[in-house]
Amino acid sequence: MDTKLEPPVVIDSARVLLYAKAADGTSYTGRRIMLVGEKPLDPSARLAICEDLIEGAFRLMECDASWNVLAASFHSSIEAKASAEDTYAGISPKSLEHRELTEQECREIAELRESLRILAPEHPIDRDPHAA
Repeated sequence: MDTKLEPPVVIDSARVLLYAKAADGTSYTGRRIMLVGEKPLDPSARLAICEDLIEGAFRLMECDASWNVLAASFHSSIEAKASAEDTYAGISPKSLEHRELTEQECREIAELRESLRILAPEHPIDRDPHAA
């Protein structure tokens, strides 16, 4: 069953900026491999470039068809787009900007951002790809 293409506003504490379906005119290149545990991640159904609500950094999220995150990597905005294109040739023209947020969604994101920034020092993110 194929779910709708538009993702939720927030995925894994990051606000969705751009998103795309990794099919229909795109090609998985295998040039970049995401490891989950010690296993390579299979090609993903959906991609999203998101703004991390804690630090403001950008994340490239590889997701299943229901927008559940399978893997994520941190980048600058330009690097996230380049990484997506390097992994899925032809994805850039398929990328869509997330719709404009409602006032209520903006308030909810601001509240979530504040809460996450309070909790973040207690739960630091380990960005070392070789960490055990």
